Parts: sequence; C-alpha cells; structure tokens
Amino acid sequence: MEKINYSNGEITILWQPKLCIHSAICVKTLPAVYDPTRR
Repeated sequence: MEKINYSNGEITILWQPKLCIHSAICVKTLPAVYDPTRR
C-alpha cells in the first residue's frame, strides 16, 4: 500500500491515500490543519 511521509523535522505525518475515504470532512472541519494548497 502506498505511503507518503510529510515531515518538518519535529513531526512526521504518514498518509495512506487508499485509506483516506473522508478527506472532505477533514478539510471542512479543520481547514487550518488540512490546507490542500500547502504541503
């Protein structure tokens, strides 16, 4: 299964796109955290 890591040196986010079936909910409820225009 595909895994993508995003890290800033302090924290690492592991994203597994095939498991993410509710991304619209995340973006709508936490737009400061899930900003699709930033990486």
